[in-house]
Amino acid sequence: AAVGALGLAGADGSAFPPNGDPLSVALRGGPARHDESLTLVRPDGGKVAILASHAPIIGPGGEIDGAISVLQDADQLRALDRAKDEFLTITAHELRNPLTSLQGNLQLLQRRVERDPDRGEDGERLATIIAQSERLAQLVGRLLDVSRAELGRLDLAPAATDGAVLVAGAVAAAEGLSADHRVRASVPERLPVVWDPVRIEQVVTNLVGNAVKHTGGGEIEVGLARVGGERVRLTVRDHGPGVPDEAKTRLFERYYRREGDGEAVPGDGLGLGLYISRLIARAHGGELSVADADGGGAVFTLDLPQRVGGGGGGGEGEAGATAG
Repeated sequence: AAVGALGLAGADGSAFPPNGDPLSVALRGGPARHDESLTLVRPDGGKVAILASHAPIIGPGGEIDGAISVLQDADQLRALDRAKDEFLTITAHELRNPLTSLQGNLQLLQRRVERDPDRGEDGERLATIIAQSERLAQLVGRLLDVSRAELGRLDLAPAATDGAVLVAGAVAAAEGLSADHRVRASVPERLPVVWDPVRIEQVVTNLVGNAVKHTGGGEIEVGLARVGGERVRLTVRDHGPGVPDEAKTRLFERYYRREGDGEAVPGDGLGLGLYISRLIARAHGGELSVADADGGGAVFTLDLPQRVGGGGGGGEGEAGATAG
């Protein structure tokens, strides 16, 4: 009776089957469920969007002693998230100006030191400082991307470009990430597109870097092809252990990082790379997804319109070519 009094329903307000609501499942010893979007139906018929977490309470003998149910008003959480995103936008924007000045002065100092053969050690230290300042600038940029996207301000700069050249260039730049991996690109000779080239290159670089980071070695295959006339599909496939099913549903959440993952190669360190990549894909009218690859490993698929805003152009001379 207590469970029914809660009036739990699905995110769209649809009723659960008898004893199929998350609390009843938890009371039967079902797996814990966290931050699930549901609807709370009030006795007067009103509905409240909530985030719900449920978990069984297991006794010392393995028996079910009860369950924990935590319900949060989603509207209040969204207001808090918006305030946080606005704060991040302001903070990240203010950090960029001094960082730009810092990097410029460091590079000037580095050039002066390099002209003095007796200051080789100072030059090496300056190079390390500059590399770390660039990494800090990337982190700030990613935080700014997240906050802008959440506030609906992730701007694109679409331009006519050759998608094949863009992807092949991003793959070539990523080849030095690891001596234990070989990155191979299979792209058309030519594929005219209208994308934001900087943003799409960012996605490709992140996907390849992610494959390097989570696999011990081997080949990483990057494919690009037209599908369905005016759509383009880019795939990044590795031969590693794959992505566990429980991680697939959370992999694109912001700040999510899989437990036990190390920093094998430079990364954002914040669990934002895949989150931002999916935002960029959706801003282009596309989608980014992950699945198990045939024969083992994982494959990330980026589906995009050939032209942002619709209307795909032709692309003569698109016979397949392989680079890498």
